[in-house]
Amino acid sequence: MTKQIRLVVALVLTLTVAGAGAAVAQTVTCPPTRSQVTNDLATMSQQAVMSKYAPCIPPSSMVPPKPGTTKVVTPFDNTFELLDSCGYHPQFVEALQCSIEIRQPVGFFNGTMENVLFCIWQAGAWHPVNERFVRVWDEVNGAVPDWYFGVNLPADLTLHFLGNGRQTLQARAIMSWLWPVPANDCSYKPIWGNWLDFQIRLDP
Repeated sequence: MTKQIRLVVALVLTLTVAGAGAAVAQTVTCPPTRSQVTNDLATMSQQAVMSKYAPCIPPSSMVPPKPGTTKVVTPFDNTFELLDSCGYHPQFVEALQCSIEIRQPVGFFNGTMENVLFCIWQAGAWHPVNERFVRVWDEVNGAVPDWYFGVNLPADLTLHFLGNGRQTLQARAIMSWLWPVPANDCSYKPIWGNWLDFQIRLDP
């Protein structure tokens, strides 16, 4: 009898937890507001918050480089931050330097990450090179935007094996607030952030 009662209690608890999870999923509206996400960060782990709003991330499909010789910005939501520019240093290990413009004094909670993935276009396909991040906090000293942060990304063997024959390559940098860019997805569409398509040259 005692064993049966325990099984019933366990079943009720399981259904209750499952029901609560379903209720949370139903309350998620897309796209979320920044305040919704930062408010959740105050009471939930970052992983739980990312999982909660994962359905709001647009589906990904391969998008080739934007045509032209000048940089092209593809915005998603740039209210809070913008990947402003990137440059490639072919003679240095920390090969790519990118500038991130922070446009709001709040919306970053207790230090959240601006993630950047660097990719190159070669033989009709994207090749991810590396990903790094910079941590940004809310402003507390009364200063007003904008602020400019930098991210340095090392090159990988893909670029080193191409040599330094002064060849021009199409490149893309993707910035995503909070959510890291999947390492192999050079067409990832962030909730907050943007793409930057530009040319680099492999000088000796």
